[in-house]
Amino acid sequence: MSNSNVPKELRNLGVTNMNISRLDLSFKSLTNLPSSIGKLKKLIWVYLDNNNLTSIPKEIGNLKKLDYLFLDSNKLTTLPPQFGNLENLTSLGLRFNRLNSLPESISKLKNLENLYLSSNKLTLLPESISKLKNLKKLDLSKNNLTSLPKEIGLLKNLKVLDLSKNNLTSLPEEIGLLKNLEVLYLSKNNLTSLPEEIGLLKNLEYIDLGENKLKTLPKSIIKLNKKLKINVNDNPNITIPYILKNKIFTGFFNNNNRSYKLNYSNYYKNQLIGVSVKRPNLPSLPSNIKNVITKKISNVKPETKLPSKTKNPVRKLVSKIKLGLKIKRNVKNMEKTENRIINTIKIPNTPNTPNTPKTLNPRNNMRKKAGNAAQSRLNTTNKPKTPNTPNTPNTPNPRNNMRKKAGNAAQSRRTNVNNNN
Repeated sequence: MSNSNVPKELRNLGVTNMNISRLDLSFKSLTNLPSSIGKLKKLIWVYLDNNNLTSIPKEIGNLKKLDYLFLDSNKLTTLPPQFGNLENLTSLGLRFNRLNSLPESISKLKNLENLYLSSNKLTLLPESISKLKNLKKLDLSKNNLTSLPKEIGLLKNLKVLDLSKNNLTSLPEEIGLLKNLEVLYLSKNNLTSLPEEIGLLKNLEYIDLGENKLKTLPKSIIKLNKKLKINVNDNPNITIPYILKNKIFTGFFNNNNRSYKLNYSNYYKNQLIGVSVKRPNLPSLPSNIKNVITKKISNVKPETKLPSKTKNPVRKLVSKIKLGLKIKRNVKNMEKTENRIINTIKIPNTPNTPNTPKTLNPRNNMRKKAGNAAQSRLNTTNKPKTPNTPNTPNTPNPRNNMRKKAGNAAQSRRTNVNNNN
């Protein structure tokens, strides 16, 4: 197509061919865009950033093949409804403008993957934004948003969400539906708390919570990625639950001044409550246990080394109580068993092992023999006389025989004398 067929308005912009696929009009100080731009139907890339545009002609919707459109750093206050006709658009840049709202037709951008809306004056997002099913990056930083529609949870493919430098005071519970979210920027808002559902963001790798009004963090964060990095700088009243200590200490901080402290006392208090609920049969804890633990762990300085699990006073206390109960519960059975063993089993003397023979002591042997001899004499003295058995005849004694013969002779003489008389 010749140069003569190019509309004069486009020729003034440097367009020489109506079949071009790329148009760069950035930094041209443009205040308006000719409607004839809609005739460049083969355009794929259009750069209109860093101008003074206050509006976009509705004919922009005729660029069906448009893939990239950048309108950053202009003075746009509204977008035409025909924007929704750009069905092949994958990246749309509208940063540093004056937009107060987005058209509902933006929901028709089915292939949109990157939407940059930072540094505008947006106060609300249309619910129809939830229809951008292929959206991967959404930049809404530096606006005036006070809340988010719950439909934002339907952006299933969203990986990066930038909500920093707004006026948000809370997040919808549906934020937990963003299963593929990897990066979440929430710094410089007015957040006082986070929903527990944030613990459902299993793929989250970094979350920036700096410069808010947070007082604590949800314990559900413990379920998130082990490599999760968290920034909680400049939340003056924040107290981190002890259970999240590893998340915080493995987190990333913009400076070395960590403006947070760990809430040990709340953690141990919750542990004590859990003990009494799960172990109702445990004896009552000492009345001053909470005071003792709180005194040890409250007002801990940020640089103080955290106690390990093995030094957890509650853990030690519970283990000690459980051990005491176990011993008390089995002590009677143990005593019965011990008595039964003692009464039924005679414990023999331990024999000398061949590897450790007893060392002979001459003095001890002499004492032992003397003792045995004395014992033998006592036994002989106390033992009653028993008649000789036929199998064991008396051994003859010459002296005894002579005495016996003399006695017999004397008895014989006395008998004879009596007979003569």
